[in-house]
Amino acid sequence: METAKAHLWARYLLYRISMLYRIYTTTTIYINYFNGFHHGKKRNQEVIKLILCSVCSVS
Repeated sequence: METAKAHLWARYLLYRISMLYRIYTTTTIYINYFNGFHHGKKRNQEVIKLILCSVCSVS
């Protein structure tokens, strides 16, 4: 029983991480697209952090 629970938990975590990664990459692409690639890279990271934090706190 415990192993099944652990397995489910691991799968859930993997799913969560892949979701966050997908969100992270798409936001990076969009932000870079709008700002021009090398412009405001530091600000991009701040925005992404904000988005990721809000996503984590909602779910």
